[in-house]
Amino acid sequence: MVTVFSRWMRSRAIRWSPCWDLLVQRALQPGARAGGEDAVVRACFNASSIAVRALTQAAAKELAPQGITVNACCPGVVDTDMGITVDREMARHTGAEPGATYAQYVDGIALGRAETPDDVAGFVSYLAGPDAKYLTGQAPLIDGGLVYR
Repeated sequence: MVTVFSRWMRSRAIRWSPCWDLLVQRALQPGARAGGEDAVVRACFNASSIAVRALTQAAAKELAPQGITVNACCPGVVDTDMGITVDREMARHTGAEPGATYAQYVDGIALGRAETPDDVAGFVSYLAGPDAKYLTGQAPLIDGGLVYR
């Protein structure tokens, strides 16, 4: 029996794999202006972010007739161990001092601080509650004013 997952994996192999192969081949060529491994990591992060938004919208459209809402939450700089790990890796790749990249991003947040896990949880609770019953297919940024779109 063909499952939804196996159909999705086949679609991904047909549509995504050639793009991935081309990106890696180009970015990792000697003298590539794309930035090598860092460019590949950034491209993968950006592609996965767009994929989450697209999946959210597609699921919202499919499930709306049953009264089911589907939304995503796009947090910004969250004060967690993951943020420290990302900062450490950025320092390793860019030569920046440890803590500098994290501080630079936090300095750009309009509310003046990194968000906490409770900030994210509060918004997710809103999405799961009755006050968000007419909100579907959205992927709002919950970042304290780091990015405006």
